[in-house]
Amino acid sequence: MTTSLAFDQKTQFKIKEPKNLSSRIQWLRDYFFMGVDRPWRNDWSSWSTGTPWDLQYNEALYYIVPEAFMLLATMKGSFRQMARNIDLHPEFWTWSLAERRAWFNKEVMINYVPREMLPGDLLAGARFNILTSLCLNKNEAAEYDKLTVGKNGARYKATYFHDHG
Repeated sequence: MTTSLAFDQKTQFKIKEPKNLSSRIQWLRDYFFMGVDRPWRNDWSSWSTGTPWDLQYNEALYYIVPEAFMLLATMKGSFRQMARNIDLHPEFWTWSLAERRAWFNKEVMINYVPREMLPGDLLAGARFNILTSLCLNKNEAAEYDKLTVGKNGARYKATYFHDHG
């Protein structure tokens, strides 16, 4: 059997199906090709402290990928819009940035990220498409913005370097 992907009435692409797969691998392959009809898809999720200045997207991690430059502002805004707030520890803002980040990521993974298991899974959990808050306070967020998107920020410098080789 060959799986067909039809993009319009005239174009069809055929994906060669391997033979002699174990029942588990065949099941996983068939499950993968269910696409959006799968009950579990590892959809993106984004998590926030709930503050107006919160950031989830650390664009500096993507400067090495020039094709992403035009999407940096969109990604920053998109992940912020889709972010779900979590309840913060009462002393959260008194901790160091490293402590805030560590606690926040643990809290999200333990208490907020859905737990799913596929039939036959030996290890539970596969939600890895998450973006968590950078956990910056208001002053740290302002400094981050200055360093990244300010007039002489990293975004400008990375784009300039890319454009001028």
